[in-house]
Amino acid sequence: MKTLGRRPALGLGVLAMAALVAQAPVGLGSSQSLWRAMAHLATDTVDIGLDDHRIEEGTGIVAESAVPHAVDIRNEGAPCWVRVRTVASLGGRKDAVLEPAAVPEGFVVSADGNAYLERPLEEGEAVTWTEDLYDPWKDGSSLGRKAEFTTVVEAIQRDHVSPEFGSASPWGDVAVERCVAKRSDP
Repeated sequence: MKTLGRRPALGLGVLAMAALVAQAPVGLGSSQSLWRAMAHLATDTVDIGLDDHRIEEGTGIVAESAVPHAVDIRNEGAPCWVRVRTVASLGGRKDAVLEPAAVPEGFVVSADGNAYLERPLEEGEAVTWTEDLYDPWKDGSSLGRKAEFTTVVEAIQRDHVSPEFGSASPWGDVAVERCVAKRSDP
């Protein structure tokens, strides 16, 4: 009688396993389809175009003075958040991030030295970053030497970060990678 009692239990166990095996491919297929759809929706590319209003070669910055400079930032890709900083380099000296004297409207400067656009830049939209270039080395070591100024513009997809402008690093620990691909429209 014990043998007969085990057979129905064993039969139910095999039937339950068969049902699980039969359903597994259906469940797996559903999750793959969902993953593909999510991946497809998140593959837009950030593509920023820059138009630098260059400063005339040989322009000098006299002590306590500044030279106006502007860069047009144009979004040619997915909606994105933008940040800007200008770095001054002088051979043998540590690079210096310039602090803007007047922050352009719509930007906010954070403790990390970057100026952040306070709203996303939409596809096809442009904004102008204006600043004054000055001698950040107050000890006189730059006198008569040629310094280089580099305006760094970085962008990240709007959908991948929620900036906290009151924090020391509004984008958090999100790494900004160099964009090497062009976006193709479907």
